[in-house]
Parts: sequence; structure tokens; C-alpha cells
Amino acid sequence: MKTARRISVFLIVLICLALSFSIILIDFGNLNVASANQNVENKVEQEEPYVSVEDSVEYFLGLFEEFRNSYVDESGNRFTANYCEFTDNVLVYPGEKEGVYLDFDGENGFAIVTDSYTILKLQLYGDYPDLRNRPQLNYNLLADSFVSDEGFDLVFEEYIDNIDNNKCKSSAESIVNNVVIEDVDSYIRGAYANLGYEVEIENYAEKCANLDYCEWDTQFDTSLYAQEIYVDGRKHTYGEGNCSLHAGYITLSYMRNSGHMPNLPKKGNTYIEVSLDPVYNLALSSGYYIYNDSLPTMYYQMRKIAVDKYGYTYDGFSAQNLLDVMREIRKQYGYSSVTMGKVLSSPIEQTDYYLEDNNPYLIELINNPVYKYHMAVVYGYKLKSVYTKYSGFRILLKMHGFFTAHNGHDSDIRYIDYTNLEYDKDYKLYMFI
Repeated sequence: MKTARRISVFLIVLICLALSFSIILIDFGNLNVASANQNVENKVEQEEPYVSVEDSVEYFLGLFEEFRNSYVDESGNRFTANYCEFTDNVLVYPGEKEGVYLDFDGENGFAIVTDSYTILKLQLYGDYPDLRNRPQLNYNLLADSFVSDEGFDLVFEEYIDNIDNNKCKSSAESIVNNVVIEDVDSYIRGAYANLGYEVEIENYAEKCANLDYCEWDTQFDTSLYAQEIYVDGRKHTYGEGNCSLHAGYITLSYMRNSGHMPNLPKKGNTYIEVSLDPVYNLALSSGYYIYNDSLPTMYYQMRKIAVDKYGYTYDGFSAQNLLDVMREIRKQYGYSSVTMGKVLSSPIEQTDYYLEDNNPYLIELINNPVYKYHMAVVYGYKLKSVYTKYSGFRILLKMHGFFTAHNGHDSDIRYIDYTNLEYDKDYKLYMFI
């Protein structure tokens, strides 16, 4: 297989050299490119949908003049390459799709071309000579970068006390002036419409735990206290800043409902004499009022540990303390062998593996544009490929990733866009292992 692939790349190199030589000897602009393009367009319509990688590359190499004359990417960069000076095989992840890496002359970037007239990456600037010395090129669409083989290993780090001591902001009736995503495709179309692009959206991959096991309580359902605040002249009701505790409760509820941890407390509420609550006087003196006089039983047990041992009041609880509380609850009900782990390296490959066992996991969002600091429960993900079309090619504009989540504010599925977020800086994931 390796030999056959190297032979195909050798042929492509010959094509590249021939094209670059023709640039010197003849006026490329006088070639009958329009006729050639028309022939290929007819071929796309008449033949089977599948077209080999080699044929796709050959067609692309014949379109340099057309691309140079008119192609502009979504950032305003123009195609200025004259020829291809280096090629190699490349594996594109996720999915280990075979393609060809085409390095353009000088600082003019590169392309990754795969079968059926598809360009999965077209970068119009930069030079990357170091890529020519690697035994195997691997490109990760999710990370939007070349990666080593080790970049796809499933790696967990045993939980240690090094989690940022951030705290939740208060939960709100609605998230004002931000986009909470209910429909992924509509959200994507709206984003590219602002750039003047007509896009084709393809479902690249999707996986989700069994939503039949979910609980849809909101943070209001798990708040003893609430307060009313005027924002821009409108009154808003805010519950406690209990997103961490709430997310932990929802996660453990799922584990109980799914049969992973059947000994956990059954669904139901516990009545509370709120005036005897340790936080009561502080809450009322801070402008809060009693919102509920009962709480879900397992949440009540978690909150009691949080108040008595970690000083929780009503205004935030760190991820570190949450995981400790979850450990204590699990231990009380006979699950001391279960540990929590923080995901490292490439999150989607790891969550994909984890979701095979039908488990949810926790997400910690840090300075998120929609949720600010927040914790939520993630049940799965959606990956969407967004293409535009040009001269018979489908050109990937972006791979968009979304977590399928219970955000704690809404009693239904919402989606968290992590496309431009950096793992371990903008968000972290925590799983049972």
C-alpha cells in the first residue's frame, strides 16, 4: 500500500514539474483553460460521484490560472501561487481519509486535496519546508493543523488538585445579548451569511449518549434563593450561581438513570426548613429571597457537603470542589473505585471513545463569549463540514464542532460552539474513568 501511494505521488510530482516548466516556456493565460474546465465540469455531472484523489489533484493543478485570477478566501486572501513545488501523501483526521498535500511555490501556502474534487484545506500564505522531512503527514481538521501520530493517542491525566479556582456567575432567566444555539445549521448559515457566502453544510460526524436518561431540571429548580435585578430597565430574576453543583447533580442523575450507578438516591425532592439553612441569614441580607423550600434529594445531599465542608453560599463553586463533592457522594453509595479524569490532547477523539459507553461528561467553560464562566453537562457532539463551491471543487471553509449539552438554563438540548475555542485554555472536559 505504501509503495503504491508513493508511486502515485511520484506521478503527481511529475505533473507539478511539467506545469511549473510550462509557466517558463509559454504564456499560461493563452491555454484553453475554459474548455478544459468545461470538460471536467461535464465529467463531474456525467460520471459516478466518486473521483480518485489523483484525478482530483490533476484537475486542481490545471486550474492555477483561474484560481489566481479570481479566487479569494473568506479572510480576503487571494490565490497568488504559480505552481506546486512539492507533494506528499497525507492522512486527514478524523476518519484517516487519504489525500495529497500540495506545497505551492514560495510563501504561497498549500492545499490538501482528496477524492471527488474536494479541497479540505486551502491556505493561501506561508511556507512550511519542515513538513517535507516527515515520514508521514497527518492533518487534523478539528485542530486545523498538522499533528504527529502521538496527537491521536487517548490520554487521561488522573485528577489532581490543579484546577482553576474559578466560580460560576449567577444563573439568569435568559442570556442577554448572546446567542444560545438551538439549531446548529441555522446558526452556521447565519454566520456565513454575514460574509456573503452561500454554504453547503454536511454532517461530518455525530455521537450522543442516550437522552432518555437525562434530567432537565434548570438551575432555578436547584436554587433555594433568588434575587431580582434590573438590567436596562427590565427586571430579571436570577437564581444562585450554582452551575457547578447543578451540572454535577445532572451528571450523577444520568449515571443513576442509565444503570451505571443504580445505588445513587432515587429521583424525588427533600423538604427544607429554609430558615435553618446555614446560608439563610447571609442570603437575605444580600438581597436574596427564598425561591424554593425543597430540592432534588441528591442535589440537596451534594449542596450540604458543599456548604458544610467547602463554604458554598449562593455565588459560585469551583470545579475542583465540585469533583471532590461528587467523589464523596459516589463513595457514600458504594462507588469509591470510580475516579474522575481530566481529558488531555485531542478532546473529540477521546469523547468519541468515552461515549461508546454511553456516559455524559462535564465541561468547564472559561471566559466563554456566551456563558462567561460556566459548567454544563455534555452528552455528545456534532461535527459539521461547511463547504463553498468553486470551479467544480467543494472547498472546505471550516470544520465546525458543537457539544450537545444541557446548559443548566434551558430545559432542553442546546449546543456549545467550540470551533474557535482552545482546549485547556477556554474549556476543559471532565469524565468518569
